[in-house]
Amino acid sequence: MRYLFVRRPPVEYHNYTDVHVGVGKRYQQVFSLKPGLAMMWDLEQIVLRSILAEFQPKRILDFACGTGRISSFIESEFPAPEIHGIDISESMLEVARERAVRAQYHRMPVDEAVRHYGERSFDLVMAFRFFPNAEPALRNSVAESLTRLVSDDGVVLVNNHRNFWSTSYVGRRVIGQKPVGALNEDIERLFIDRGFRVIRKISLGVWPQGDTKASLLPWRAVAAVERMNLRALARRHTLGYNTIWLLSRGRGGDGS
Repeated sequence: MRYLFVRRPPVEYHNYTDVHVGVGKRYQQVFSLKPGLAMMWDLEQIVLRSILAEFQPKRILDFACGTGRISSFIESEFPAPEIHGIDISESMLEVARERAVRAQYHRMPVDEAVRHYGERSFDLVMAFRFFPNAEPALRNSVAESLTRLVSDDGVVLVNNHRNFWSTSYVGRRVIGQKPVGALNEDIERLFIDRGFRVIRKISLGVWPQGDTKASLLPWRAVAAVERMNLRALARRHTLGYNTIWLLSRGRGGDGS
């Protein structure tokens, strides 16, 4: 119980950009080999499909695109958008390019992307599985660049897949595991402080779970619980380990 009352997670990475260099194919495989990640990806696809159908962006930037998991999904579901992906790992981009149809992938840091593409040049800017892992200074610099890249009427889509106060992460601390994760409020503030508003907040992964094992229930039952949560409750709480935000400068939002 000694970790239960820890209020803030420690900084885990001091140079997060080095973590994914040279691990492209191995990184891609984990989303099919680990049942928790595979289930979460199924849920995320439902969310992505709904958001893109609603907002119909014409030009999309997938920041820290990795192996192109999200970009390739969008390509397969939505033929119209122009899709660009950037990452600093060439091994990741090699995997992404192998299955690219229309998406264009570039190895570049985000500040270079602002110069390359121009300010406010994308209708949708995405960053999945990045901010919770990045050190504070990197979070701030990336958020600053991403908000410069999204158009006035565009939207930003980001997530925290390591919610410190989720049922899963609190449960880990209860059984004595060291505190890890990221605070939702820290991720959200990166954009709120830059003039953005929350249009939508969705909380996935409410049943206590990890990448390979869930508490008490088999994965089929957990998947049923999670789909029920997504249909009825995901915008009403922040108990899930994966919080997804949709934010914009100009659009009104429900703030939920």
